[in-house]
Amino acid sequence: MPQPVNVINAKTIEYTSTLLDRYPDIELLAIAFCIIMQNSNIDSIKLQILVSIMGGQRSDAAKIYLDQTSQTAKNKTISTIAVDKMRPENYSTFTSLMSQTEPVTKFRDKLSHWAPFGKQPIVPFVDNQITSDLLLFDPVKYYKNKKPNKVAGFFKFSKQELNYQLDLANEIGIKWMEFAELVYN
Repeated sequence: MPQPVNVINAKTIEYTSTLLDRYPDIELLAIAFCIIMQNSNIDSIKLQILVSIMGGQRSDAAKIYLDQTSQTAKNKTISTIAVDKMRPENYSTFTSLMSQTEPVTKFRDKLSHWAPFGKQPIVPFVDNQITSDLLLFDPVKYYKNKKPNKVAGFFKFSKQELNYQLDLANEIGIKWMEFAELVYN
């Protein structure tokens, strides 16, 4: 999991600087992007499964799923329909995959919704050392911080952690693809 940052030298990077100026190790950004993409792929597979179990009514099933604005609502929609429409052995696999996917989605949410740039202070220095980790901040924790002298909401993501999460997302993505093939037949 990302590690909270406790000590930061508050060097603010200008708003006009680019993300690549802040993270010259583009591989970190590429890995993060691949994690986000794999989660989008999983979401697309779940939509295809929903369409299939709804009898191929592409527009109706897709509309139900896509009208949901949160992943939680989408998951509830497909789960509610799956319990009635899937064979019991498929439903068991489905619920297992949904459980396995949840932590991957939560990690993806951090990469997607936490801020890597903007007007807020983004710092390449942690504990007086330049860090090669991806630094993001959780706006909720940052702005709810009641102690002005305490750093809150900044987290570092190591390359090792990002690679692990990408491997996990890919592994679960493959399981979803295999499951989708089972459901289609």
